[in-house]
Amino acid sequence: MDPAPVEYQCKLMNNRVDNVSKHFSYFLQGFSSYARKLALLRDKGDDLVDLVTSLADTEPHNASSRKQLHEFAHWLAMLQDFRHLSATRIPAKILPTLQAYQKTTAELKAAVKKCTSLSDKTRSSLEAANKIRAKSGDTSAIFHTAFEVYRTNARDTAHQGEILRIHAKEFEENKLRDTQRCLLDFVRSEMAFHCRAIEMYTAAYRSLQAISPEEDLDEFLEAYELMDDTGNRESNLAHSVSLPTGQQRPQSSLSGGPRLADIRSSASQPVLHGDSDERPVDYATVGPGKNATNQTQSALASGGHQRQTGRSGLGTRQQRSRTFEESDTD
Repeated sequence: MDPAPVEYQCKLMNNRVDNVSKHFSYFLQGFSSYARKLALLRDKGDDLVDLVTSLADTEPHNASSRKQLHEFAHWLAMLQDFRHLSATRIPAKILPTLQAYQKTTAELKAAVKKCTSLSDKTRSSLEAANKIRAKSGDTSAIFHTAFEVYRTNARDTAHQGEILRIHAKEFEENKLRDTQRCLLDFVRSEMAFHCRAIEMYTAAYRSLQAISPEEDLDEFLEAYELMDDTGNRESNLAHSVSLPTGQQRPQSSLSGGPRLADIRSSASQPVLHGDSDERPVDYATVGPGKNATNQTQSALASGGHQRQTGRSGLGTRQQRSRTFEESDTD
């Protein structure tokens, strides 16, 4: 048996294994970094939701802006939920497949090393048998012993080469299918997110378009001029009515208008408009969640900013993510 074909196969597989191990390691780092950046962007989006909600809560004299900003914050929060789902799909579907190749390549590399060692022994025993034949001839006992050693090594090399061929075919097939599946899962996740994002951004855009600056301005001017009108009316009444010395002014003298103390008290309170069902969504205060011990897993395991309060009755972020993933699957 000529060990040259087995040597070539071992060298080819060794290069293939090294190449796959290196690039799949880069893929693992790249997708992990991508998922962490998505989680960080999700956290910043949650912070922006808090800012918009806080602004809406402090607008007592702009009913249109308050209502539409709350609605805009709702759609923006929904977008972050879909971004959270997209970020969690990478470590759930892509990273485990890439991590499995660390063990697979190590096992195949060990098989290639074993086959290479047997091939080297076969070549050495063949060279030794040829030297003995050149010195002692084909009929010597020493040559027959050396030739039996060569035949044993050749059988072992052929057997190991056949095993390596099966492993090589299986490895190459799995590598091609897993590469295709991982990239398809990534593209499918991105397409699903961007389709949902277009829906959320469209709804958010319509919410902002529904703001009426004219109505809000009129409401503000009405509140702004209310105290001046009432103060002037009280001042005119005080100058026009003369009372005897020691006689107190009756309380009914201002029955035609609201009392100044009541107006000041009511003016200091936010005026809420709209139906009771249109209450602002209460988003919980979020923590940093940026320093991950295990990088991607820690950044995503905490769910970013876990808002335990419900968004329009949808429950926590994990519950909403499961609901969104089921809807995408359907």
